Amino acid sequence: KHLLTNTQLIPRELILLGRNMNIVRSSNKALGSPVNRVAIMAYYANKGTYMENKLKRREKTSSGSDITNTSQIIPWKMAYSEVLFRAQLFMISFIYYSTRVWQKINSLMGREAKGFEEMLEEGIAQTIEA
Repeated sequence: KHLLTNTQLIPRELILLGRNMNIVRSSNKALGSPVNRVAIMAYYANKGTYMENKLKRREKTSSGSDITNTSQIIPWKMAYSEVLFRAQLFMISFIYYSTRVWQKINSLMGREAKGFEEMLEEGIAQTIEA
């Protein structure tokens, strides 16, 4: 609630990014959630982080620093994190497509169903209230 009380302390890029994400979210909601924006943004954020970590590791090994047994574990940790993230992303996508199917079934029956974005907002609101 008090995040943007002093905007001088927050980088302008972060404010712009937040506004941009809000525009994408509201557009997606207004159009009935035709795109799984959560999975798309998470996928590309993960891809950027993974590539950055890979480059840092490559720089460490090419700079002549000695690779010890403990640094050999890092690729396995990265791979484990990647598999875990992909499993979570799969579950998010499964829930998204389930809500899309539910929307289609309800529209065929003449009823209206909530979109993925609306369900996310309700979940966030319930979490905040709790």
